[in-house]
This record gives sequence, structure tokens and C-alpha cells, in this order.
Amino acid sequence: RVMEMGQEWIDAIIDSAPLEKILKRYKPNEVLGYYKPDEILDHYKPDEVLDHYKPEQRLAGLTEEQRLAGLTEEQILAYLERLKHSQH
Repeated sequence: RVMEMGQEWIDAIIDSAPLEKILKRYKPNEVLGYYKPDEILDHYKPDEVLDHYKPEQRLAGLTEEQRLAGLTEEQILAYLERLKHSQH
């Protein structure tokens, strides 16, 4: 019961405090340092993680070279052909 009350206090404080004020006290690495991505992601398969994103979101952070790296030769040639036609 004591733990529940403690959690209720924590939740009430966090809910009532302005987020900007809380975040000003910490550096980004201090906030994110609490999380261990490997431990979180270990529970998921790559497909499960990617299912949460639309195809265009999956590619958003990649360079052109990285996007093309996963394509077959035929897909790359078709892509280059489309580029050539779009420039004329």
C-alpha cells in the first residue's frame, strides 16, 4: 500500500508540474540515460517494430544510398529509369 501511495504522489506531481520546467532541470542524456534501448528492443522482432510505421516513415531518416541498398538490381534500374523520365 505504501508503494501505491508513493506512486500516486509521483503521478500527481508529474501531472501537475509543467513539462518545460521539469525538463529544464535535466540534460537530454540524463533523461534518456534511464532507458536502455537494447533491453526495450530485445522484446520485439524487427517486423513488430516496423509495423508501427508507414512505409514512407520507415525511409524518412535514410540517405539515398541507404534506401537503394535494400533494393534488387531490377528495382534500382526501374528507379533510375523513372528519374530519367521525370527530368525530361
